[in-house]
Amino acid sequence: MAVSDRFQKWGNGGYCYVCLPWVDPYQWHAFSLFENPLNPSERQVFMQKTGDWTTAVHDTLGRDTSRPVWVQGPFASPYGNAANYDNQIMVAGGIGITPALSVIREMKDTRRCNLIWAVRDRHMVEFFIKHAEFDDNGWNLIFYTGKEPLLGIEDVVVTALGATVYIIRKRPNLHDILPGIIYGIESGTCLPEAMVPDHKVVAFELMQEKLRELYNQDDPRPLDSHEKLAAIEHYVDELGCFFGDLISQIPGADKLTNDAENSKEGKKF
Repeated sequence: MAVSDRFQKWGNGGYCYVCLPWVDPYQWHAFSLFENPLNPSERQVFMQKTGDWTTAVHDTLGRDTSRPVWVQGPFASPYGNAANYDNQIMVAGGIGITPALSVIREMKDTRRCNLIWAVRDRHMVEFFIKHAEFDDNGWNLIFYTGKEPLLGIEDVVVTALGATVYIIRKRPNLHDILPGIIYGIESGTCLPEAMVPDHKVVAFELMQEKLRELYNQDDPRPLDSHEKLAAIEHYVDELGCFFGDLISQIPGADKLTNDAENSKEGKKF
């Protein structure tokens, strides 16, 4: 949904009430709004199938359809006072991650945003790990309580933007976690940015070696830029890391992407 310039100035997030008259014309449900990363003037709604109403919505929208939606709002986010604090801890459950992510997206460059998210839906974890923005200077703790195994996700994940996310496969104990985060940051004894995963350091070294191998090959038919880019992306994927995170931080990797752009005009190297 599109929002006004005034609402955009209030910051990310917010919420609205939604009624789908073809499900029930008398039911209105509140949903958090999530900013479209490609268009700041638009907000999105994420709807999880949990009850009779959302199940009916998902069943109806399982095929292409065009139906009316009644929307009341948008309204300012209850997280609107987050800017008053330098260090923030956001606790979310399930689809409630959306307003927390909106705050992180807006505040992570000027505040330290820590996230504690309890979730049991495997698909939600896999989706937001790939698409959401997390604070690389904050603790990002996902407590996964679902029964289905997470596909291709280890206990420590480095996202495409360089943030480290920890997957803990049990329920969170907030009585221990919250004081631990506060003390660790205030005392400086356990800062999240200092906890660089060992596998990320090893991945940096291995990717640098792979780049040298690609550029020093003696193949009679050298790989063009797109083939090299595809080869390095596949290699990074096998390492269990995200390509965007590594390619932006390793010396010499920018030459590969620049050459790929040049090859669009028919140039080879």
